[in-house]
This record gives sequence, C-alpha cells and structure tokens, in this order.
Amino acid sequence: MAFASRAGMKALLCALLALSAAGPLRAADGWWETVKDTTPYGLADEAERAEGYWHGLRAGSASIARDGRWELLLSGYAWHEEGDRYNEKAWGLGIARRVTDARGNERLLYALASKDSYSKPQYLAGYAWLARWPLGEKLQFGAGYTAFLMARSKYGPGNYIPFPGVLPVASLGTERMNLMAAYVPAFAGGNVLFVFGRIGF
Repeated sequence: MAFASRAGMKALLCALLALSAAGPLRAADGWWETVKDTTPYGLADEAERAEGYWHGLRAGSASIARDGRWELLLSGYAWHEEGDRYNEKAWGLGIARRVTDARGNERLLYALASKDSYSKPQYLAGYAWLARWPLGEKLQFGAGYTAFLMARSKYGPGNYIPFPGVLPVASLGTERMNLMAAYVPAFAGGNVLFVFGRIGF
C-alpha cells in the first residue's frame, strides 16, 4: 500500500495546504486547535466544547444534521492513471446535509453509493470541510478534506468491511451547484480523481 509513495505525499500536502486556509495559527492555540476547528467540533458552542473534544464533535455533527441544507450528490466519473484497466464510469447517488460557518467555509455530512474501479458497488459516508474563495460574483473555489468510512468488495479489508480514510477535496461552483473532486493516492494500481456533483435544495 503506497502511503509512502509520491502520490500519497501529494495527497498529504494538499490536505495540509487546505487546512492552512482555516486561518492563521494563534500561538496560544497551536496547530491542533486549528485542525479541531475544521471538524464538526468547530460548530459546537463553548459549553459543549468544555465537555471535551468528543462531546463537541457529536454536538457539531448534530448541528449539521439538524440545521444543514439538503443536497443531492451525483457521481459519474473516476479518472484513473491506468484507465484502460479500470472502470471509469463511477455512476452513483447520494445525499448530504450542508452548512456554511461564520467564516464562509462549507461543512457537510454525506452518504454516497457508486460503482467502484471494478464496477462493483461501493459505499461511503463521512464529513467534509472546505475553505472557499470567491472567483466572481457567484462563483467560488473550495479546498479542504473529507474524513469517511468506506466499504468495498476488494479494497481495504474487502468483503464490504468498513474502513476509514482521509482525502483532499476541491470544489468549483455556486451556493446551489458544485462540481467536486477527491484525489485518491496510488493504491494498488494508479492515481484516481473521483469527480461528482452537488445540487442544493
């Protein structure tokens, strides 16, 4: 497994660069406080945070689930470096709950089912955080990360046993519609760029 590969290092660098968009580090807080603020914990109020990180994480997740806007996820393409060996028609469907925080960053809870690289079903559920920058009156570019649980027939433990993952993600779009891409490092065969769309209601 290529965690130490060049592609894996690129993915790690992308994630770290995205996290830097969370705002300048305060000397009193340090990098871990900045990272925590990009998780659902960052949406918890002071009383909930005082109960500890995991309590704040649950409270922030509940806030997204309760107050977020519904979005439809549509997948259809997965670029592979060795495309002739794998399925690239990653058709799929999912749902998300999305909120915009006080800094204008996006936070999502989502679930998605699609075809994998071997044309088998794959299932994904997780959280995504994206910092956003305006490119015009309505168009925005976003970059961040997603942390998730995935179940596939072959990859990871196989036999649809869930396993965790963290990947860099980017977006381009408006408040209602976005094109998203997640970069998957070189695991057993080649680099993958998973592309999907988001439509808000």
